[in-house]
Amino acid sequence: MRDRFASQRGISMIVVVCVVVLTIILTVTSLLLYARVGHYENQLKDLDAIDKEETAKEAVVSRQIKERTYATGNGPTGEDLTTLATGRPADELAKRSKEVFKPMDEKLAVIPAENRDKLKQLEDTLEAKSRELGIYPTLQQLVEVAALRVLYAKNLNDQLTLQKTIAETHAKSVTEMIGPVTQGKINYKQFLTEQIAEVNKLIQKEDEQYNDRQKSLTEARDAANQGLEAENARYYDWELRMKNEIRERQRQLEELKIKEAIKFDLNTVHGKILRPDVPNKMAFINIGSRDRVVPGLKFMASKRADQGKFHYKAEIEVKKVWPTYSEVSITKIFDRDVPVIEGDAIINPLFNTRRPMVVCFAGEENVSKIRPAWDVQEASRRIREIGSDVRANLGLDVDFVIFTEAGAQRQQSAYPNFAKAVTLGVPYEEAAEIYRFLGD
Repeated sequence: MRDRFASQRGISMIVVVCVVVLTIILTVTSLLLYARVGHYENQLKDLDAIDKEETAKEAVVSRQIKERTYATGNGPTGEDLTTLATGRPADELAKRSKEVFKPMDEKLAVIPAENRDKLKQLEDTLEAKSRELGIYPTLQQLVEVAALRVLYAKNLNDQLTLQKTIAETHAKSVTEMIGPVTQGKINYKQFLTEQIAEVNKLIQKEDEQYNDRQKSLTEARDAANQGLEAENARYYDWELRMKNEIRERQRQLEELKIKEAIKFDLNTVHGKILRPDVPNKMAFINIGSRDRVVPGLKFMASKRADQGKFHYKAEIEVKKVWPTYSEVSITKIFDRDVPVIEGDAIINPLFNTRRPMVVCFAGEENVSKIRPAWDVQEASRRIREIGSDVRANLGLDVDFVIFTEAGAQRQQSAYPNFAKAVTLGVPYEEAAEIYRFLGD
């Protein structure tokens, strides 16, 4: 939208410049026309003055003719009238008029057709009036009328001559005006007209592009609105599910408040000690490879204590394995006064003679407060090496949970697996108690 308004401002500036130039041209033309009208007004004033002068002369001549004309039809006393014919004065006057003057049609040939028609009508009217009134009974009256006609014809001829001169002068002035300056103005006016047409084309093209962009943006907006509606619908569904899940979690937390975590009970005996050789730190156990024993597997040599608990005597590690028994090394003795004897029980919470033990971790991934300070990945690798399994998600098939948060109050809401273990009733055991069965 900003680009479109910028282009329109440029186009508007071009249009304003064109209008200003056209205004200047029209102003100059108006001044020239005003000067020409003034010239014509001056010429008209001159014509009026000439007309008044001729009218005055005509009045003087008419007065003189009237003064020299007598009612008898003769001229002044002493005038030689021998040249006059003895017939009717009108016939003689007509005869002499034809000899002296040209025919009226020839005189009126230079006059435009409309003026000739008017003069013809005037002549017909005068003749009709003459016949009707019976005027011109004398030669003096005919001479007066003839003189008046001559003066009228002369004035008409002078007027036509002046009009012709004015027309020729106007044509000459117009011709002289069409010079380089005027032609340049005409060319510039034509150039501006072409520029205006080009600008109109650009405006039309820009309007078409704007309409196309508006249409595409409208379609994109409609598509975005449809997508937004669909996304809102999905969000409302997700929000509803989340609210239901939150309520379920809250319900589970309420249940957890009245539940307690179950401590894993090490009460399973996997085998017993055979022929211990304490000085040489060697012994045998009564389980072998068919019982899923592998070299490197560690056990605790224990004896039963009060309330069914075990008292650890020594730590042993499998060195050699046979199908039904294995040779072990006594790696650590916890109490010198309580030696390892024949029949002591061997236990390992990560070992089962019938199937792999399944465990799951809960708590921090990396710990440093327990010993050994293994992270979850290292501990999981060692557990898998002795034939057991580690699950990422807690389920009912998990035997117990290894909790890695040492010495702190267990925040059930902070560790999902631990909270889930409490909910499902899966026992847990401290990581420090389990890591002692995974070696150094």
